Amino acid sequence: METIEERIRRLVQEEVRVEPYDDRWPRYAWFIKRDAATRRRTHHIHMVEDHFVEHWTRLRFRDYLIDHPEIAQEYGALKTRLASAHQHDRVAYTRAKSEFIDSVTARALKNGTTKSRTHEKE
Repeated sequence: METIEERIRRLVQEEVRVEPYDDRWPRYAWFIKRDAATRRRTHHIHMVEDHFVEHWTRLRFRDYLIDHPEIAQEYGALKTRLASAHQHDRVAYTRAKSEFIDSVTARALKNGTTKSRTHEKE
């Protein structure tokens, strides 16, 4: 059986992109695992340096959805509609979600969702 270390080494060689965010630090990496037969994404893991503020803001959006299931359902319905409308254009799909995400994120930050459920530096 493959160890975690072996798996990470293999991922780094085959399935990872590490780039500076917006041509500057911090570094931002993501792992994308695809189904071998269909090539569809099955896993998408982000890794960032702890001072990457945008990442912590994204987690607050996530936490707001967890705390407000009705908003999460709205977001799910939006994603379903957009996935259908932009089946072959991931960039358009992502852009079309932006207004909703920005609105909910602003609400989360305003309403006190200020600390992610995930470990964050004090």
